[in-house]
Amino acid sequence: MVPFVSAAVQYGFAVFEGIRCYATDKGSAVFRMHEHVERLLDSAHIVGFRELPVTAEQVQTAINQTIAANEFSSCYIRPMIYLDGAMSLTVEAGEPRFVVAYGSGRRFSERRRRNAASAPILLPSRGCIRTS
Repeated sequence: MVPFVSAAVQYGFAVFEGIRCYATDKGSAVFRMHEHVERLLDSAHIVGFRELPVTAEQVQTAINQTIAANEFSSCYIRPMIYLDGAMSLTVEAGEPRFVVAYGSGRRFSERRRRNAASAPILLPSRGCIRTS
């Protein structure tokens, strides 16, 4: 879980990749996983995250484990590297951390659909502001 009081949440100071996983006849297939993972790690180094908490192989394993644990055949994966610690925009403020988030869209497994919570969503609307 990414702490609310972090530069990643407050300022967007983090790096991430958006990766698709598709259902195929041979099972789940992550689209260009190697290229996405290398770009994620390169981005972290460009931003200035020096000692990363994971290797490319560990990121790929975490992605595959996330897909398997959630029984997804198709999904969207978002690996992210962020700094823990205070709301500072310097890389010395904390240690890099790694997390994998996912979104499945409409592709929940049947078990997930049965156990999912349902809640209404209110969309804000803007009225015209009259100045005269």
